[in-house]
Amino acid sequence: MNSVKGWPFVSLLFGLALQGYACNSAANTSATLDINSTITGGTCQVSVSNGGLIQLDTAPTHALENIRPDEYAPGGHDFSLTIVNCDVDLQQPGNGTLAIRFTPAVGAFVGDTQQVLPNETSPAQGGAKNVGFAVFTASDPAAMRNVERANGGGSSVAYPVNNTSLLNSTYPFYVRYQKIKAAEAMSGGLVYSQALIEVSYD
Repeated sequence: MNSVKGWPFVSLLFGLALQGYACNSAANTSATLDINSTITGGTCQVSVSNGGLIQLDTAPTHALENIRPDEYAPGGHDFSLTIVNCDVDLQQPGNGTLAIRFTPAVGAFVGDTQQVLPNETSPAQGGAKNVGFAVFTASDPAAMRNVERANGGGSSVAYPVNNTSLLNSTYPFYVRYQKIKAAEAMSGGLVYSQALIEVSYD
């Protein structure tokens, strides 16, 4: 069986845990994205859409073939981060940059271009082989991009903002399954990954 389902979990610096299952048929199973946040010094506190629970539908693994980690593909799910508080004086006028950085909690980005969150469950433990998660900025639906630049280029997520309009500003994202290595086969099983998300304002 070759299909995948998954759910990510996020907490700030957030922990994003993505979990799913890969099998051959597109069974009617589903997955959720559970997101929480806390504030740390020099960062921004956020809330997450859907109360932190985001449903991802099961998808057949053949749907992951021939799709680069830097391109949009259907079958994932939208979620958003809303700025609740920052460690800066937001009453004073001024412009700055809001940076949102996703990084794997264990290991590093994987794949041919190093833009995929890895599966932490090995095939020996029942994990799917060669399937991970790709996360995209979605502020411009016509120009979605992976949150990580290719080949270790760093975060691609930065927004120019005004101090007084920063609070309650919302930033959309999209998560989907991604084949890790284009030349390697996929196999069914559990898909689980964790990431840290750091939100800061400069």
